[in-house]
Amino acid sequence: MFSLTRQIPIMLKGEPNGKIAHKIEELLQEKLSLYQELQRILELEKTYVVKMDIDSLWVTISQKKALALAIEDIRQNIIRVLGGSSPSTDDKAPGLSRMIRRVLPEKRAELEKIHLAIDTCKKEIARQASDNKKLYPGISFRD
Repeated sequence: MFSLTRQIPIMLKGEPNGKIAHKIEELLQEKLSLYQELQRILELEKTYVVKMDIDSLWVTISQKKALALAIEDIRQNIIRVLGGSSPSTDDKAPGLSRMIRRVLPEKRAELEKIHLAIDTCKKEIARQASDNKKLYPGISFRD
């Protein structure tokens, strides 16, 4: 779609755009790492369900909760770095893809690559969680 409005690079209270892009890159890498850890925990969860290891399942539930909170913290930090207000957790996240397009061109490709990796990881996590739920319909898993 063609837009008559020019994309204005993101600026944060006098910070150079390159510094903002670098900070966003760090936060996205951290977010990806957390999602990868969540993926690993879901794999463990699957083995614990098969073994009926209830104690270990409780540990994974705690780990998933902690990771979810850490991921949300990073999301809020990204919003702050980009100069946005911090919405409540009920609000939809601002379009990160749209925001990335407004970052310096030399960083844009790297940020988009990380963002794509995060999206891919999230889809895999959704698939794993769904598979885990199917193992034992009577057991409730936290996504």
